[in-house]
Amino acid sequence: MAFLHGVETIERQTGTVPVNEVKTAVIGLVGTAPKGEPNKLHLIRQESDYLEILGKGGTIDRVLDAIWDHCKPPIMIVNAFDPAVHSGEKNKICKVIRDVIDFESNEIPSNAFGISVKSADGATTYTAGVDYDIVDGTIEIIPTGSITYSAFDPEVISANCTGCGDCIDVCPVDLFEMQGDKAVAINPEECLGGGCLACADVCPSNAFNATFTQLKIVYQEPEDLSVVSVSEIVSSMSVFEGALAEHGMFPKILIAPGYSQELAVGREMAAVAEKIGAMAYIDADEGLTPTEAVQFKSTNYGDARALFFYPKVKIFDEESGLTQLDWLSSRAAGLRASVDLNPSEGYWFSMSNHTIQGIIGMERVLKYIPSDPSSELNYVNSMGIVSVLNFLGSGYRLFGNRTCAFPFESDPLSTFECWRRVGDIIEESIEYFTLQWLDKPMFSRPENAADELLLRVEESVNDFLRSLMGRGALVDGFCTLNIEDNPASSLANGQLNYHYEFTPATPAERISYTAVANINKLEEVLKAIIS
Repeated sequence: MAFLHGVETIERQTGTVPVNEVKTAVIGLVGTAPKGEPNKLHLIRQESDYLEILGKGGTIDRVLDAIWDHCKPPIMIVNAFDPAVHSGEKNKICKVIRDVIDFESNEIPSNAFGISVKSADGATTYTAGVDYDIVDGTIEIIPTGSITYSAFDPEVISANCTGCGDCIDVCPVDLFEMQGDKAVAINPEECLGGGCLACADVCPSNAFNATFTQLKIVYQEPEDLSVVSVSEIVSSMSVFEGALAEHGMFPKILIAPGYSQELAVGREMAAVAEKIGAMAYIDADEGLTPTEAVQFKSTNYGDARALFFYPKVKIFDEESGLTQLDWLSSRAAGLRASVDLNPSEGYWFSMSNHTIQGIIGMERVLKYIPSDPSSELNYVNSMGIVSVLNFLGSGYRLFGNRTCAFPFESDPLSTFECWRRVGDIIEESIEYFTLQWLDKPMFSRPENAADELLLRVEESVNDFLRSLMGRGALVDGFCTLNIEDNPASSLANGQLNYHYEFTPATPAERISYTAVANINKLEEVLKAIIS
């Protein structure tokens, strides 16, 4: 030990270390939006983030409304719409009036997106924030920018003036007055110049020598978002595989409303969910009967990490004022996240038999009799399809616990969504916790065991499992380090094996009563009366 003439403190850690539980109420959404870099993860936590990063329009807009009807979870969004790739670009040559180009007067849609400003011949592209700003349906020219105007002489050509006075009404600097029956420029030095030309714009008789500055406005309209193909949605789904490296977490609920009914999209969702430990929420197509929905699901999906939703639901669309059909998966995702975040529930609770917010009806009402296995709602549930219950004033409730693995598989870890999610959260939390111990010495001497990796990991995992038991997530759980799992050859090769078991709480899917009509009680009561 090096010589020291002084005092020092040597820190040492002992005992258990907390296992941090991974986030569960994180939704991964693929769709289309008017702006935002395509095929990139955009983490949205509130509406202002969404409007700033992605803008209103496309399929993502309505999905976020459905989720936010239930709660405001973190949402990882992948925009599959790429303006550079997809067709639909439009342009207009517009006059600059008062340093402004107005969308309405130039017949540019108020919800246009992907806007760029160029010179009239298209040779020069101007820079947003430097040469112009887009503000409330207008393009405002920045005076210090590089957009230049033609010279303008505000003197009125008297011979052409009709004396209408329109130039007086629109001039922002009170440049004109009526003298007799003619308009006259009384202080031309105050004229704002070629960037205004409000007077020349309204003059009905060409009483000004004015050359308007014209710019080419290039834009896209919201309906152009529909050109995104199924293959592009499939390609976008893989972006979620990089979520851990980029944002420190994976989404746990994957949705693509408006696209997941396509088999290629649904299959890719299930594949990505398997890789990242998520659940894929897949929609049945519109217009299917219960039998057709069951046939489609049974033919194409048997995944433990996929849920199949049927039918579509009805919502009131505020913009159109009409009732419209919407995909069930978007509202199921919001409901799942709200159950996860509810302090009195959690990710180990089933989302079945919880109220769905924001719906006013169903594409098809499924008949339900609680004690009848052959009723339509029970039938689709029995085939691994999640649906909607509307029964005796219950409101609209999500109904169904089972993943697409049911009924072919019967293992609860594969068939109950809440079991599968509990398993994922425990496994992922323990794996991430264990990374901090990687490459450290396993142990040295028995007298040092309490301070070393070997026992600290075991006890830390046991603490974590006990905490889940205390919260009601687990019926039981424990972690052990067994000699038979760790032969000398494995230890010498740097391999350490722990064994843990967990038992999640099981949802009460079927509750049965045995009713007995007991006639012997009649005799007992009669005897009591006579005596």
